[in-house]
Amino acid sequence: MPTYLSARLHRLGLILTFIILSLLASLPFVPAGFVQASAAQIRPHPASVKSAQVKSAQVKSAQVKSAQVKSAQVKSAQPAASQTQILAISAGGGAASPFVADTDYSGGSTDTVTSAITTSGVANPAPQAVYQSERWGNFTYTLPGFTSGTTYTLRLHFVETYFGPGQPGGGGTGSRQFNVAINGTPVLNNFDIFAAAGGADIALVKSYPATADASGSITVAFTNGAADNAKISGMEVLAGAPAPTLTSIAVSPASATLNTGGTQQFTAVANDQNGKPLTPQPAIAWTSTGVGTVSATGFYSAGTTAGTATVTATSGSVSGSAAVTVNPVSITPAYLSNFTLNSTAVTGGSGTTGTVTLSSPASTNGTIVSLSSIGVTQLESKSASARHRNYSQFGFNCVTPRAIARQPPSLTM
Repeated sequence: MPTYLSARLHRLGLILTFIILSLLASLPFVPAGFVQASAAQIRPHPASVKSAQVKSAQVKSAQVKSAQVKSAQVKSAQPAASQTQILAISAGGGAASPFVADTDYSGGSTDTVTSAITTSGVANPAPQAVYQSERWGNFTYTLPGFTSGTTYTLRLHFVETYFGPGQPGGGGTGSRQFNVAINGTPVLNNFDIFAAAGGADIALVKSYPATADASGSITVAFTNGAADNAKISGMEVLAGAPAPTLTSIAVSPASATLNTGGTQQFTAVANDQNGKPLTPQPAIAWTSTGVGTVSATGFYSAGTTAGTATVTATSGSVSGSAAVTVNPVSITPAYLSNFTLNSTAVTGGSGTTGTVTLSSPASTNGTIVSLSSIGVTQLESKSASARHRNYSQFGFNCVTPRAIARQPPSLTM
């Protein structure tokens, strides 16, 4: 028999022997010693052993690399952590997955509509059917089954389907205003869905932290406010408190009245959805319309023109503003009976004039040193009739030689 054929048969015999021994080792009735002794009598070809070891090492290496790749793929495919929905209720309506049919309420009435609701402005909106149903009036939801003392996120789903142009109730802004309290703490006061959403049939969501009470419940109370009835379309409870979100900017003072040439420092505070200041505060951009100007730090200068202005503080898409009224300066002189000009006294009654001899250096236009601090610095003659005028709103007294003083440009005498 040729040598190469003999070697192949030898290898085939070894392989069959290993297979048979492996099968026998798995059987409970075969003594382990028999398998070990039989295996010890086998002497595989050295080249076969090395080849098998290399192949085994390559397979293991490939398996390890494959496992590493799969692990990396799994990690990169994991989505960012998000809040888990614990409870979702369709207020006044039936189940619309994942929202369950209306439950855990007391008081109020229900209604439904068929109009399409715009949800493009809401992150993770409820199904259309939820917004097409509502509970209205004075009512309370007591949501049970939570961990006492744990804070959750409560999402309230609103939509105005009755008031607004073309709607059954007509009207619009101000037609419905109501209040909402969570565990007895007010979170919405005279809330106007139409105004907040920007129209009718537009979904709106308000998110608040809600801490379960001693019994593990979260209580949400809806009460009528300044106009019509309270209403809600759906609510969700999510695990964890909501992240602070820039919701409003408060400008202080909210209004200011100035004279021409006056100034006012404005400040702005950015608040979250709960009306609390954000930490840290975002960058604020200041702008103004109307008369005057405002600096990058909120410092307003009225200028010389009377009128009105609106000062606005903006961060991203959120802004707040203050109203400014600028009035013209009105000067009413107060005539005094006694005054001194360069140590020369002039006496008399109210409105009295007198002749004053100036003691300034002899010149065609003598300088009156005592008046230089208030802007009137020159006279056109060395003697003149004079009267005393008190411009109290400027914080100084102005002695003006009648009709011949050169007037400063900022004063009207």
